[in-house]
Amino acid sequence: MKESLLSILAVFYVTHASAAVICYKEVAACDLYLDKSGSLLDRSTGDVVANNVGNVGMFSDVSVYKYGNQYALVQENHSSDRLVTAIPLAKINERWVANSVYYFSTSLMASSAKSGPLWSGRKIVTQKLKVSDDILDRAGDLASKQQFSSLLPSGWPSTKLYVATSTRETRSEQCFVPFSSEDSVLPLDLMACRLLKVPMNNGQYDLTGLLDNKHLIEIAVRKNGDSITGQYRYLHRSEKFIKVQGSLAQDGTLAMTEFGGKSGAISGYFHGVVVDGALSGEWVSPDKSRHLPFSMYMQGFPQ
Repeated sequence: MKESLLSILAVFYVTHASAAVICYKEVAACDLYLDKSGSLLDRSTGDVVANNVGNVGMFSDVSVYKYGNQYALVQENHSSDRLVTAIPLAKINERWVANSVYYFSTSLMASSAKSGPLWSGRKIVTQKLKVSDDILDRAGDLASKQQFSSLLPSGWPSTKLYVATSTRETRSEQCFVPFSSEDSVLPLDLMACRLLKVPMNNGQYDLTGLLDNKHLIEIAVRKNGDSITGQYRYLHRSEKFIKVQGSLAQDGTLAMTEFGGKSGAISGYFHGVVVDGALSGEWVSPDKSRHLPFSMYMQGFPQ
């Protein structure tokens, strides 16, 4: 099913440069990708990084997700009790390695019609785990060796997923996840677990967040000096992107104008600052009559 969406994903990435993408050979923006045989390849060198990584049986899918400039190897188990294993990858001295493994799981038996699926997360830190043919098996071994006594479940209508990083601490990290009340699939392309840090470097920033504490939004901006340009969308209206531009200073202060009115007229302003890893502040209407809070989080995983 994922391969049938390949052309759509490729066009979406090129056109909107927004949300994570699943990396195949045909997606030119991806240096790391899985080919049809399930092998993991490095486009920049032409090397096969690992063989048969994607061949895990009919009840699982393995994908390479790209979050901005970050790659993650993800395995999704589609049995009754869902399990997602996410391995953030980094290239160090021409070798692909992992420094941590994330495990997200849900039990539909523990969920209710009111709350929807309840997910829990845990993270195990590793020491430069080399990416090779058995990377997923070794990730599974790590999970079986470190037992977490308690996990804090998260789910709709909350947008936060707590990640335990030790057997005693159940909420050491947090991910922003636009949960759905109807779907038991974790929205991996919009997960935002990375902290924004100041000073902020030039480059692409892909974020998801909340406007007015209820509207799920996604924004992609490119920073050059203090200037930023980009676009954002409401997740329930994914076909409409709104142009934004303004400034994002080195200290994390944001001043941004949106152009979503007729003929590209100004339709609002964002004012905010990076605090505790999130970009938070206030959206103001052109006539200053409406003031709505917002908070945005960086897509991808800490490394």
